[in-house]
Amino acid sequence: MIMKTLVNLLLFCSTILPLSNKPISKASSSFDGRAYDSSLMMDFTDSTQEEINSYYTSALNSSLTGDEFKKVVYDIISADNYFVDYGSGDKGVNQWYKITDRNWELSREISPETYKFSDDNKDNFYLSLLYFEDNTSKEKAINNYVNGFKVDKSTTKVDFEKETRPNNYIQEDKEHIWDKSNGFNESGGSPTKGAGTDLHHLLAADHNTNSAGHNNLDFGEVADKSASKVIYCYYADGSKDISGYRGESKLGQEVFEPSDKYKGDIARAIFYMATRYGIDKGKNNSKAEPYLHFSDDLNEVEDISNWTGVFHNLDTLLEWNQIDPVSDYEKHRNNLIYKNVQRNRNPFIDFPLWANRIFAPDTLTVSFDNVKSEYFTHVGDKLNLDIYIPDASKFNIEIENNDNNISVSEDKLTLSINKASSSPIKVNLTYTDNGETISKSTSINIKDSLIVNNIDSIPNKLELNINDTYSLENLSLVNNYHNEKIILKSSDENLLKVENLTLKAVESGKLTLSIYVQTDLGNKLVKEVEVEINSKVETFLDWFINKFNSDSTFKWIVIGVVCLVIFLIVLIIVLLIRHKKIKKSTVKKISKKIKKSKKK
Repeated sequence: MIMKTLVNLLLFCSTILPLSNKPISKASSSFDGRAYDSSLMMDFTDSTQEEINSYYTSALNSSLTGDEFKKVVYDIISADNYFVDYGSGDKGVNQWYKITDRNWELSREISPETYKFSDDNKDNFYLSLLYFEDNTSKEKAINNYVNGFKVDKSTTKVDFEKETRPNNYIQEDKEHIWDKSNGFNESGGSPTKGAGTDLHHLLAADHNTNSAGHNNLDFGEVADKSASKVIYCYYADGSKDISGYRGESKLGQEVFEPSDKYKGDIARAIFYMATRYGIDKGKNNSKAEPYLHFSDDLNEVEDISNWTGVFHNLDTLLEWNQIDPVSDYEKHRNNLIYKNVQRNRNPFIDFPLWANRIFAPDTLTVSFDNVKSEYFTHVGDKLNLDIYIPDASKFNIEIENNDNNISVSEDKLTLSINKASSSPIKVNLTYTDNGETISKSTSINIKDSLIVNNIDSIPNKLELNINDTYSLENLSLVNNYHNEKIILKSSDENLLKVENLTLKAVESGKLTLSIYVQTDLGNKLVKEVEVEINSKVETFLDWFINKFNSDSTFKWIVIGVVCLVIFLIVLIIVLLIRHKKIKKSTVKKISKKIKKSKKK
């Protein structure tokens, strides 16, 4: 009875005291909250080749070279960028190094669903440092916590428990591959978000090699290593390795030459910077968006007052790009930056030959290495061959048993899929130049057009409330291959979380839901849905229940008040009963007196 009365009281209050939810402050960009909210998990996986091709669709469809092709690539990698803070705070570079520059072999295992930056400390994680010749040994590895350790010269190695190190050479540096004094330096302050904090060239590196070796020099080949300064990297166990040489190039320019292990990494980072920040000198004129370019003129130097930077030794960097191929570590780091932080990729890690195509098109050579041995297509598809053909007259395509199944574009680089085939169709590619012929064959499987069942049942605009779920499980594919599937992508995972084909509204706001089909030729966009998430109007009862469940102090206060009310009610009942008994006894006494008086 008492509890029923209390519930009725709360229901009454909820009808006369409606309250609105206070909006939860939305993270201003992807990296502001992703590591701190377990509902927004990170992604440690690598992109498939199809996903990579989908990202570069316009570039793969282009036959341009030089600056024209650079503009095509720039438009892709400069869209929708996010940049981290330079500092070491909660959203800074040093925190993100725990993911992007993590030594995954030596560090503790982590889960993208639950990971938080604060979980990594002391020696439970390590970094793969640029310039370290050996990143495979726990005894030699360090992380950025070591920077704060005290120097104890009586020791011979880093002691993570006592937080000491034998010298101050053992340290992690934030290394600008394109040095910050070359176009975007800020005197007396940390670099602004943008070029100075771009993780595609800002790598965790050995301190001594960065300061004593590279510093603000150009990278290049040292002509006489015997006359150069030998540069060392320093490990946690007190040992060291040669990490490079600082000396004069054959042109008399002072340069730093790193070990062969990292020459390709460095070249591809510089190519990225000269593309992402090298389009228009008139527009890229700030510390966040400088104008960076190559020049053969050694007398041309940076103009920091106009935020202009210049790098030399292009031929050397192109050579380094070839002699040191892309490593698995580079690929993984590129994917981690793209999927979790900046939302853009380094195209020269994905397609190394694009360096020649943009910066030295005269040096391009024809190769069919990027053509796959088999493709899975549908009627209506266009298959773009990822090859460079300088002279179409020397290039030939032969299609066997072609009954108008496939037609070829005028430049011969695009195949249009017109008609289904019960068996794979063989396509032969040949290129003949100066009597030399290169060739390759590929098989093309063709099914009827891919159909997404029930796609029209999905509204163009969807309204949800916070905590609502919405299922798209009714979507299915017809004429699909085994590896094709439907993928949902939210334009803002802070607002709308996607799990397989189910949506979960997290915060209020507006966003776009994109529905793709993952195919062999990349992700095909089949529909975009505008999603609006509304704040739920919270009644007093909602507020009371949420507060009771989440605030322990409030909970005990409520319990205390309820106990007090129960005590008072019981006390009142007891007093009433006792009062009633007293009243009865008094009445009896009076009644007896009256009876006695009557008898007399």
